[in-house]
Amino acid sequence: MYTAKHARLYKHKVHDGQVYIFYIDIRSTGKGYEQFIQQSVSEEEIVYIRGRAAKLYEENGKVMVQGADTLTGRKIEIAADLVVVAAALVPNEGALELAEILGLTCNKDGFFVEEDYKLSSIDTGRQGIYIASCCQGIKDIADTSAQGSAAASKVQVFLSSIRRQKQNVV
Repeated sequence: MYTAKHARLYKHKVHDGQVYIFYIDIRSTGKGYEQFIQQSVSEEEIVYIRGRAAKLYEENGKVMVQGADTLTGRKIEIAADLVVVAAALVPNEGALELAEILGLTCNKDGFFVEEDYKLSSIDTGRQGIYIASCCQGIKDIADTSAQGSAAASKVQVFLSSIRRQKQNVV
């Protein structure tokens, strides 16, 4: 999504510029994201190429990008004024170890998994442990903020219940 957004911003500033996006998979998970990407192709003439940019080198003041379109099997070479490498979102290196220590579950990609997404996207099934934001996978700012607020609220309720229990014991 961020790649599409910045590609469109570039096209609004450099009207005669051409944007090529090499991708392996596009994760457009939010409301309207798929449409936004489709509009970047139809309205902004941004070219999406499924595959990897395999080699970058300089030639005559241009950055040459060599790659392959894995859908068509064609080799591609593009002369570019600017190359931007957009890194994929990956879990923290210590996520699996932390999950094991806390008794949490991770998905096949290594992101933390909630107990039941339909009931609550932040509950882990472990009392007092909540997850939010990109530790679960790619999220936009609105989802991240909402989950962070929800997790903070749950923690406040949890800590208040502990304090009440201690007051009743004494």
